Amino acid sequence: MRLCRVDSFSRSEGAPVILVLGSINADLFFAVDRLPGRGETVLTPTLTVRPGGKGANQAAAAARAGAEAAFLGCVGDDAAAGEVLAALAASGCDVSGVRRVPGPTGTAMVVVEAGGENLIVVASGANTAVTADLLPAERGSAPAPRWSARWRSRPRRPRQRCGAPGPPARAPC
Repeated sequence: MRLCRVDSFSRSEGAPVILVLGSINADLFFAVDRLPGRGETVLTPTLTVRPGGKGANQAAAAARAGAEAAFLGCVGDDAAAGEVLAALAASGCDVSGVRRVPGPTGTAMVVVEAGGENLIVVASGANTAVTADLLPAERGSAPAPRWSARWRSRPRRPRQRCGAPGPPARAPC
């Protein structure tokens, strides 16, 4: 059975603080009438570049929903790094815990046909440097991002098993 944390801490306004460790990418979107077959080239007049990555998308969604969100991950030393970080910060997410590493930022090629089916290829880039080492090991040893003082000083609360008998302490996981 999976465990979920319910010992999150809150801002004075009561919004939960969410810390996301994950990937951040520059997503290249190609809209096509139909997906290509093996060895086939399909042309499209448009290309849209958007910030993406499973972790960054989750952190941005949490921030836009009103939570205080902080993202931990890695970007490269290329131009795409600044663009995806600026977009994530513009969503209201704290990106001060993102580490820059040598090499390219993660990039995804997303081909979407008119019916909604897609084909995705990801070059992981800097995301390969994302490890649990980016997380604070213990309170008091957290890195310097803005959220770290709150992380170290927040009170501990009990954890709740997801799916445990009885009413949950918070919304289901």
